[in-house]
Amino acid sequence: MRIKVIYNPHSGRRVIQKNLETIVGRLLLQGTAQSVDVYATKGGKDGEEAAKALRPGEYDLLIGCGGDGTLNQLVNGLMKGGSHIPLAMLPAGTVNDFAYSLRLPSDADAFCRMVQAGQYKKVDLGLAGDNYFVNVAAFGMFTDVAHKTSAENKSVLGKMAYYLQGMREAQELFSTLPVEMRSPEKTIRGKFMVCIVSNSPSVGNIRHLMSKAKVDDGLLDVLLLKRKQMPIQPRDLTAPFNLLEKLVKREIENDPGLVYFQTRRVDFYTTAAIRAELDLDGESYGFLPVSVKAVPGALTLLVPPAGRRRSQVTAYESTTGIR
Repeated sequence: MRIKVIYNPHSGRRVIQKNLETIVGRLLLQGTAQSVDVYATKGGKDGEEAAKALRPGEYDLLIGCGGDGTLNQLVNGLMKGGSHIPLAMLPAGTVNDFAYSLRLPSDADAFCRMVQAGQYKKVDLGLAGDNYFVNVAAFGMFTDVAHKTSAENKSVLGKMAYYLQGMREAQELFSTLPVEMRSPEKTIRGKFMVCIVSNSPSVGNIRHLMSKAKVDDGLLDVLLLKRKQMPIQPRDLTAPFNLLEKLVKREIENDPGLVYFQTRRVDFYTTAAIRAELDLDGESYGFLPVSVKAVPGALTLLVPPAGRRRSQVTAYESTTGIR
């Protein structure tokens, strides 16, 4: 097996990348890999360009090491470059929503077993305009937080860095955005705080936010939240935590201010005076308006053998601290 490794040396807390050397050495020693080429990204969209440069048949497997943003770049590169090389993801980010949904291992032993087992799964992608996303497309509240949180803070503080940045941005976070949403299922106009299109149940470290979402059902899950659902004082610095708690407990699930449905395609427009920034897997990708659609079975992903997935959750959670 010929393997290409692309990793982000600045991802998450810079802990899990230490497993990478162990994994590469073990795959070579055991004969699973005949050759391994390793590339460290340098910033910007470097990961996307490196994956885009790969040619069909050049490698049998691409191993990516990083968080959701790194995964996003690698997938965009694979799709736009047309190599269709299968991907194995070693989660090393701050949140790792997509990795959690598929129980992808971060432990070196479990990861090597996954590569040796060679079990692949066709998973869906989302396409927003000309760019792909693996887990989530979002705009409105919280989308700016990921972009303003420094890489250094994320490395040192982990998820807490996002919460702290959210507290700093509290007054801006809870503003609303006038949105018109059109899909085959429904057309909606209103002012919303949260606008999310997801491919998996886990979004923003809220592990089961999208209760119906599956990565291989050919559908995207859409969630819109009106501000009236959250009677928050403008200067209440606990507001981000209160919102997360309510979402996790599903206290607003049946409220008329919440819109949640599944679709294959949805278009978003806004009449806001300010530009509404579009976030794909934590990466900035332009502004509204945007058309979003599901791309069924677009990515070939290496996944844990079915019998080991439950046992690997413990290893994943103990390594990352995520539950």
